[in-house]
Amino acid sequence: KHFRHYNLDLLREHVSPYFNIDNAEHLLKLGFMKNLIEHLMINRFFILNWKPARRLLKIIYEKFVLKATEKSGSNLAVILSKRR
Repeated sequence: KHFRHYNLDLLREHVSPYFNIDNAEHLLKLGFMKNLIEHLMINRFFILNWKPARRLLKIIYEKFVLKATEKSGSNLAVILSKRR
């Protein structure tokens, strides 16, 4: 595997000749909640089919895991627009 790990400044430096950064968000806060939800939803022992439980996990995921800061996030999502 050969991946380039970017922070916002390095990404801006690399894409600024060709693109404008319209929006940037840090995603997936690392920690206990993320691991717990992943193990409940992605495992080889059972499939969580009960809709209220899935809906509750989705709400918890969106509130506590999805949005992150620069220090706590594992992913960076960026919307770019082409320079004219």
